[in-house]
Amino acid sequence: MGFTHKELERIKEIFRSDLDESASYERGISGEEIDKGIQWMRANVNIHHISASKIDILEKALKSKL
Repeated sequence: MGFTHKELERIKEIFRSDLDESASYERGISGEEIDKGIQWMRANVNIHHISASKIDILEKALKSKL
């Protein structure tokens, strides 16, 4: 089950500030930032309309990159 273009754009919006950190010691996304973003997504499905199963897939994919 893949993500639609609209879903990918929304995910980028949700995680953008965590991914675009300018300081070299903060570059990238941490496990804590992933957890906070995923938690927000699970609590706000009515805002972004990404299913729980896709959020699970996203969480696994992001955490595998740590």
